[in-house]
Amino acid sequence: LFSYFLVKDETKKTFIHNQLKEQEFYADLDDKFEEINMNLRAG
Repeated sequence: LFSYFLVKDETKKTFIHNQLKEQEFYADLDDKFEEINMNLRAG
């Protein structure tokens, strides 16, 4: 029973970790798009 909860907790940690990585990825994309838009306007 104890190990089951341990595994469940690990899974949750991995899930949260992946969510955070995904958010970072999209934040980076937003920054890049912002940069491109600024370049186009300045163009």
